[in-house]
Order: sequence, then structure tokens, then C-alpha cells
Amino acid sequence: MASYYQDYTFLSCPTQLIKSRFTPIDCLSNSTTSVLASSSMSFVKSMSSRSCNVIASLPIPISWPVQNEGGLSSDLGNDLVLSWNVPDCRDCESQGGMCGLESNTSQEIGCFYDPGTGDTSQSGDGLHIFKILVLSITIPAITSTIAIALFICFTERGGRTTLMSAPTAVTPQPTIVTTGLDDTTIESYTKLVLGESRRLPGPNDITCPICLSEYRTKETLRCIPECKHCFHADCIDEWLRLNGTCPVCRMSPSPTHVN
Repeated sequence: MASYYQDYTFLSCPTQLIKSRFTPIDCLSNSTTSVLASSSMSFVKSMSSRSCNVIASLPIPISWPVQNEGGLSSDLGNDLVLSWNVPDCRDCESQGGMCGLESNTSQEIGCFYDPGTGDTSQSGDGLHIFKILVLSITIPAITSTIAIALFICFTERGGRTTLMSAPTAVTPQPTIVTTGLDDTTIESYTKLVLGESRRLPGPNDITCPICLSEYRTKETLRCIPECKHCFHADCIDEWLRLNGTCPVCRMSPSPTHVN
């Protein structure tokens, strides 16, 4: 309950007249007309003579009496509480909006929202639409990925089954025929017995290339006439029966020696 009531007279004045001089009541004013409230009759008479019109005089509940302000509406925000039913802006204000004329030439009342906050219902609708778009893109993408993976899996499995059921083609390995020399040809090669010096003709050293043993005095060696390589007679005879080439240089004997 208010402790005091004060008679206030409401004045409608041209905005240019009171601009920067008095404090208007913003919710009752517009761009061309400003509304003032004062408890001083002398102030009311003075402003009435200066193109201001008296709207009404009403007892207003206030928290404390006005003192030393000449009754001027310098700060009525805490005292003058106005309410109305037409237009009904409760739904608009409950959503964070503000009522106002839709245009300067229309008397239709609209609900306007601060761009920073926006209409919560519109924001909810936007979020709902966004979710629908995300689901409409995500679900087909996931389905397509699974279908492609299954297709690749079954294709590879079918290919492996075909390979397993197909007869395996065996490539015949070439038969290597080893042709050695006969005993007559082998016996036609030079035979020698090592002396005390163990000197050998041709490019030879004191080790048999086949058995890797050093030659000893009085051992029998056989030399291939084409390349002059010498070996233990027993070693080279066995070799030439299986291979027709020198085991060191792989040279084949000439036809004259073979025949």
C-alpha cells in the first residue's frame, strides 16, 4: 500500500518545446508529443500557455511527498506505476518482447524483440528445423556407407570363393638334363703325378677346387686341356661324368676332345 497520494496533472506538449528541459514520461510519449506530469498548478498554468494541453488530473500513490522539486515530474519511475488492458501485451512481454505500433501509418499493435535475444518460440522452431535437417542428411549418409561396406565385403568374399573353386593350373617345371662325359673322353685328358716341388702347369694353385684339399707329393691329378685347370683325378672324374664343363671356369671341352 502507498503511504501518500499526490494530485498530478498530465500535460501533452510538443516534443521540441520540452526537449532537454524537462523529463517526459517515455511510455506515454512519442516522436512528436511528450507527456509531462506535475503536482504544481503554477507549472501547469505556465505550460498550458505554451502550447501544452492538459490530459487529466489524477491522485497518484507515491512513496513519499515531493519536496523541493516544484512538483515537476523529474523522476517518477518509482512512483507512477501505469497498467492497461488494451492492448494486452502480457504474452509479448513474457517472451522478452515489447509492444508497439507496426508502422507509423498503422494502428495495429505488434510484438518486437531485441535482436540480441529474439523470440524464444522462433528460436525453438529454428532449432527444431536444424535438428530435422541434420537427421535428414546424417541418416541417409550412414545408410549409404553401410550398404557400400556390405557390397564390398560380399564382392571380395565371392571373388575368394571363385578362386578357391577354380582348378589350379600347374606350370610344368623345365626338366634340366645334365649331360656328362663318357669314360673314354675323360681318360683322354692329361694325367700327371705330382713331384716333390708340387708345381702344376697353367693357372693352378696347391689346392683342389673340388675337395679343397692341398695336393700332396705323388698324388695323381687330371687336367682339362682347354683351360689347363687341374684337379685330383678321382674328384674330376666323378665331376665330368655328371657335368661336361670345368668346375672352375665352366668351359666345355672342344669337340675334338669329346670325340
